[in-house]
Amino acid sequence: MLNMLRDITQAVARASSLESALNILVSKTRLAMATHCCSIYILEQQHLVLSATEGLQQSAVGRVSIPLSQGLVGLVAEREEAVNLADARIHPRFKLFPEAEEEEYYEGNEDDEEDADDEAEYDEEDEDDGEDDAEGEGDEVTNVKTGFSGI
Repeated sequence: MLNMLRDITQAVARASSLESALNILVSKTRLAMATHCCSIYILEQQHLVLSATEGLQQSAVGRVSIPLSQGLVGLVAEREEAVNLADARIHPRFKLFPEAEEEEYYEGNEDDEEDADDEAEYDEEDEDDGEDDAEGEGDEVTNVKTGFSGI
């Protein structure tokens, strides 16, 4: 894992622009984490703006903007710590953006839900305990099937 992190860091450092660096970061992080999607949101005037993605609709970059106080991405930014959820859809701050075409990561995953050992409903205590739900997870913002992990 340290070699992957070094490789990602070196590739980002060699990028010729911020846009290129962000695209390299999402691409290599998605591969390293073996996820379907990896996105970066940048805070601009109390709004989080989708600034790079691998897995969501590219045309949504720069167009999807969410107030800091909304959505799971907003929750991660507000808390400044990891949020790991087995099923993001049941969290009160869950929000889909049709223009990003994220629905495919949340629809038709009934089999995945059964395999999740019935990690049933959202537990509000988990949100406020100040601890990560799983050691070593949550080092990036990503949507994976029905889950969500981000910092």
